[in-house]
Amino acid sequence: MLNKLITTLKIGCRLWQIKSKYLPNGHKSLHGSFYVNNNLTAYLSYVLFVYFNPLHYGKWIEKFPLKTSSLADLEIEVFKSLITTFGGNLAHWTGFINSGASAGNFYALLLCRNWFLSHGYKKITLYHTQLTHHSITSSAKILGFKIEQIGLSDQWIMEVSELKKKLSTLNKNEAICIFLTWGYKQTGTTDNLIAVQKTLNELRINNQVSICLDAAFDGLVAPFSPKSTKPLTLPSLFAMTLDFHKYLGVPAPAGGILLQKKFLPKDKFIAQGLTETKSLLPAIAVWSSLVGDSQVARLKKQVIKAQSLRKYFIDQLKTSSNTKFIYHQNNINLLFSCNQKQFNELQAVSNHYPLRCFKQKNSYWVKIIFLPQLDQTKINNLIKLFNEAS
Repeated sequence: MLNKLITTLKIGCRLWQIKSKYLPNGHKSLHGSFYVNNNLTAYLSYVLFVYFNPLHYGKWIEKFPLKTSSLADLEIEVFKSLITTFGGNLAHWTGFINSGASAGNFYALLLCRNWFLSHGYKKITLYHTQLTHHSITSSAKILGFKIEQIGLSDQWIMEVSELKKKLSTLNKNEAICIFLTWGYKQTGTTDNLIAVQKTLNELRINNQVSICLDAAFDGLVAPFSPKSTKPLTLPSLFAMTLDFHKYLGVPAPAGGILLQKKFLPKDKFIAQGLTETKSLLPAIAVWSSLVGDSQVARLKKQVIKAQSLRKYFIDQLKTSSNTKFIYHQNNINLLFSCNQKQFNELQAVSNHYPLRCFKQKNSYWVKIIFLPQLDQTKINNLIKLFNEAS
């Protein structure tokens, strides 16, 4: 017994040395200033269940409610909650847990290609922007898509007028997948999903064109905003991919994909083969963090507070006529322009605040995310830096 205790202490000491070497600042060592602390309920779910290493031989949820009398019921509850929250009909939508939006983006494109090929389309093209996550364009290349880039508007989102012009010349043998983003990594901006759907309706090409949505950072923010939208009500939305390890604070890797049931392939190798074998730990953690009135209330309160801090931040800045603010009412990001001196001051502290600074030709831009750790004191420090450099 004594030998086992000594061995355990030695291993524990060694592990602590490794942690101190590679993760001296905890989460910040891994994720930089954009980290969100793991929430307590998600952390406890891992502590309580990791010993049992619960597995799930993955497949799509066939119907709601589906009781398996196993831990898989928690994953089913998660997607029942998500589909309802995003305005979807439980009879028409399904989903499953995966490692994150990158894996979901590949799977969405795979199923999108399978759907179009099965309906006789010979050529399939991906439309994206220069800000689109590389997992999407990389997956499209692997899957043999033709790839075309759509320009950005002055709001740093996909230019709908250019998109409409391209779609107007679509031939009958060609299908299009438009991949939109909610919360681009560089700018924090959110594509206009509703405007794109209206364009497809006007051109009457819904059968030839599908929309995939990389919900990125805003996926678990927008539903809890006072003016949230319901993306799953849009007829052309093919799939929506989510990251639970971002704003929700579930330990990574943890993501999910929502998909219209009518697009599910009959080929079981595609439908199920790529989803086996997976751990149920992320599903349990997401369930404990997302499902239930108390969790929803917590997230709503958190989002409202962040949006209030954003308004305060904007109101307190001493701006010039050249300063531009860009944000969406449903997220907690802010993109703003500034002069070179302000840019340099903010870039110098970007390792300590959730800031991303970048130059575009002769313009200077800063993205800030109003994460929970960005409290009033830190906000005031940033305001002071900005104003002193005016």
